[in-house]
Amino acid sequence: SIREAYLARKLHVEMSSDLSSIMSSPMSSAMSSAMSSAILIVMLSIISSVMSSVL
Repeated sequence: SIREAYLARKLHVEMSSDLSSIMSSPMSSAMSSAMSSAILIVMLSIISSVMSSVL
């Protein structure tokens, strides 16, 4: 069972390193910047619609 725990830990480390490499890749950074700009656009449209309804 010690070997099973070792294999599970090794698998977990490999998966987390894969995840971190995916996160640090330029594609994901482009995706995150696109997401943040989309969120910003949505916020601005909500604010402008609220302002127009108030005015």
